[in-house]
Amino acid sequence: MANLKPALPWPEGPEHPDWRSVRISQQILGQGRGPIPLEWARRCAVRLRGVRERMRQAWVGLDDTPLGPMTDWVMACAIARENCLLLGRPGVAKSEIAVQFFKWLGLSPPRIDPAKLSELASQKVFDMGWWEERAQSEREEQKYFHYLLSRFSQVEEVFGPIELELLKKGVLTRVNFGLLTGPGVRAAFLDEVFKASSSVLNTLLTLTQERTYFNWGGMVPSDLVMFLAASNEMPGGFATGTAGLGAGGEDFQTLHAFLDRFPIRLEIPTASGTSHVPGEPSNLDRAFLVALGREEDRFTTGRNFPDPPQEDPPCINDVLLLGRAALQGLQEGTPLLFDPERLEVFHHHFMDIARGLQAEAGTQGALLEHEGITWTISPRKLRSLFKISLALAILRDEEFLDGETVRVRGPHLECLEAFSAIWDSPAAQRRLRSRLESTLRRAEKDLAR
Repeated sequence: MANLKPALPWPEGPEHPDWRSVRISQQILGQGRGPIPLEWARRCAVRLRGVRERMRQAWVGLDDTPLGPMTDWVMACAIARENCLLLGRPGVAKSEIAVQFFKWLGLSPPRIDPAKLSELASQKVFDMGWWEERAQSEREEQKYFHYLLSRFSQVEEVFGPIELELLKKGVLTRVNFGLLTGPGVRAAFLDEVFKASSSVLNTLLTLTQERTYFNWGGMVPSDLVMFLAASNEMPGGFATGTAGLGAGGEDFQTLHAFLDRFPIRLEIPTASGTSHVPGEPSNLDRAFLVALGREEDRFTTGRNFPDPPQEDPPCINDVLLLGRAALQGLQEGTPLLFDPERLEVFHHHFMDIARGLQAEAGTQGALLEHEGITWTISPRKLRSLFKISLALAILRDEEFLDGETVRVRGPHLECLEAFSAIWDSPAAQRRLRSRLESTLRRAEKDLAR
């Protein structure tokens, strides 16, 4: 009897001409049924390797961090559909990293359509048919949203103004086309996120966790799957200009619920003016030359970054499918992408670290009465860190990407480094790093096999 091929979850795979369409996005996000073929996952991972290499080459000094290449963690958070916080001084390319990453995935900023604006302005009463048609049209182009927040920012700037005709009838509806919760907006980057007004932050709490928001009189799912944010400092230091604990910890206490929505906090390093090798240019020298070259390109061609490749370009659906494949089969103990025995060993050491860190920080929260701000361990955070670790293992397994192994051999020791990015204060960052290093030495032998 001939061997039957397993049924495909949907007919069109990563090689299909329609792979970049929103229809495929909807299949990946839950409408398609059945297991993801391994070759589909590998094909998507190979495309994302190209994005990863472009990101590594685009900025100087981001490879030289305690966590390894910083951009790998940004991509891993995107695959895991977890929020990521970028921290660093002004001028270290936080916004540039986020926006360019979105563009390399084929996402575009919201565009102004004069015809649609004119049509909207001509309406004298609310037209539900027009609204649905506009929403469907918006979803056909997958987009990103980028905004700089301040303490004066209003909810309407991010979520959209209220539709007054419907409000008169008792239905609160926001006109959100092109904004954070707008149709077709798959990714978002909010700069200086902790300086936003309390009304904006409160509205963001649900969106950043459940990806839902209040509209039309009830909770509505958004199209958002990737959320990046940036800040010059952690909560607690706004009054003093430092990145530590402010007076009495009021800022930290107020903002900790929102900070906890970001399981990974990445500190973007400032390019150093000291060279590791005498006679060679420093990172500051190289970063300056790269920035100057980009400025020349912008002045002469209007672009300061290369466009995605025309042949076999990456897209948002590669990210979505890889995230779905990474989790497939975990509950049944038959993971699609990972060797079950190695995954079990990794899980053992993952939980060993989690228990130790929770015992050290305490179970009552991050703000301890005598020891100050440390870190928090919760089931929600562990779920997020485990997903990010799996995504990182896929990105860094060159043997799997090149087809030399059937499955990803990891997760490896370096994936446990996710725990070193959960600090809630700079002081805790050093303490956490020291605590984790001793634990990793115990896990090194098991995870190196």
